[in-house]
Amino acid sequence: MTTAFYLNQADPTIEWHLYEASPRFGGHIQTVHQQGYVIEKGPDSFLARKPAGMQLIKDLGLTNQLVANATGQSYICHHGHFYPIPEGAVMGIPTKIGPFLKSPLFTVRGKLRVLYELIKRSEPRVGDQSLGTFF
Repeated sequence: MTTAFYLNQADPTIEWHLYEASPRFGGHIQTVHQQGYVIEKGPDSFLARKPAGMQLIKDLGLTNQLVANATGQSYICHHGHFYPIPEGAVMGIPTKIGPFLKSPLFTVRGKLRVLYELIKRSEPRVGDQSLGTFF
């Protein structure tokens, strides 16, 4: 959709077609207002610190509609329950061991695997490593 927007900005006389795989434009990204809360569904929202995202918002004329996270806390809804993202998580990656270990978002097996990764000996890398061999 971003490409379509910029194509139209560059030359509104060009005829082009936009196809969407889902029944509604935007795919899984959706904003829901429920019981006084604003819930962003889908993948990540956007990071204000990324210049390209902010430029798109400006170009779309939406800067006055930006809403900051008033609480500073983000949650993950799993099986109808909201769980806070552990303190210190950066882009979903834990940077503090305590909050990560206390979080109900991860299984015991997952927590043990992360702890193992912290103590296991690194092997010398030869070339690129695939995700399959990493896991």
